[in-house]
Amino acid sequence: MTKAHRAAAAAIRGHADRVEELRYRLEAVRFASTLIDRSDIADRPVLAWLHANLEQPVQRQDGIVEYLTVNFTIATQRLRATAGAFEGRRGAPALAQVTAASYWAPKGRSAPSVDFSAKPDLNAKIDGLARSMDVRTWAVGALAEPGASPLPERDRSAAGPALLHDVETALQVQPEVFAAQVRAWRDMSAELQRIAQELQDLLEHDMPEWTGEAHAAYCWLMDHNVNSAVALSATAAGLASAVDGVGVVIASTLARLRGRTDGLAARLTARPRADGPGTAVQQLVATVPPWAVAVARDLAALVQSLDNLKARLSS
Repeated sequence: MTKAHRAAAAAIRGHADRVEELRYRLEAVRFASTLIDRSDIADRPVLAWLHANLEQPVQRQDGIVEYLTVNFTIATQRLRATAGAFEGRRGAPALAQVTAASYWAPKGRSAPSVDFSAKPDLNAKIDGLARSMDVRTWAVGALAEPGASPLPERDRSAAGPALLHDVETALQVQPEVFAAQVRAWRDMSAELQRIAQELQDLLEHDMPEWTGEAHAAYCWLMDHNVNSAVALSATAAGLASAVDGVGVVIASTLARLRGRTDGLAARLTARPRADGPGTAVQQLVATVPPWAVAVARDLAALVQSLDNLKARLSS
C-alpha cells in the first residue's frame, strides 16, 4: 500500500463517518414529522380539514426522507469498501473496480456522469421554493393581511344570531396546536437546510486525497441528494407557511364576522328614533340585508382561499 493510497483511504473513511452522521440526522427529521400533533381534531373542523390536506405532502415528504437515508447508507457502505480497496484489505473489492466511475452507477445505468461542479448558494433556492405557500399567494383579498392570529373562543351568550355562533364554533382553532405545528415544520426545514449545506460542503472540500473518475462520479451522484434535501427543506418551510396561513385567514375571518355581528347587535338593540312597529321594520330592512351580504362575502373569501391552498398542497 502506497502512502497516497493510505492517505486516500483515511480521508474516505473520515468522509464516510460524516455522511453517516448526516444519515442519523435525516432519520431524526423523519421521526420528528411523526410527532407533529394531529390529535383532538374530531370536533375541530378546521384542524380536520388541515390534517386531511396535509396528509399527501407529508407522506411524500416522509418517502423522500426515507429514500435519502437509504442512499446515504449505500454511500457509506461503498465508501468504506473503497477505503478497504485502497488499503488492500482482505475481502475488499478490487482497486480497479472501486476506481471506475461505474462503481457509483445508479441502478439500471452503466456509469454516472463525472461532471460535477460547485452549486450556488442553497438559501436562495430554498427561500424561492418556500414562498409558493406564503399566505399572500393564495388568500383572497384582505384575508392575507399580516398580524392576524387565531382568536380565543368566546362565550355563546355573546351578542349575535345563533347561526353565527355555529359558524364561529366551526372555525374555532387551537392557537397552541397551530403554533406547535408551524414551529415543528420550520425546525425541520432548518435542519434539512443544514444537512444539504453540509453535504454540499463535504462534496466540494472534503477528501482532497481522493481523485479520479470514481470520486467525480460519487460527487455527481451525491449532488442529487443535496438537491433532494434542498427540496425537502423547501417543502417543510412551505408546509409551515401553509399551516401559519390557515391560522391567519381563519383569524381574519373570525375577526370580521365578530365585528360585523357585534355591530349588527348594537344597531338592533339601539332605541328607534320614533315609536311604532313601522320604524322597527324599516330599521331591520336597512340593517340586516347589508350585514348578511357582508357575512356571505367574508365566508366566500375564506372558502376560496382554502380551495386555493388545497390545490397547491395537492399539486
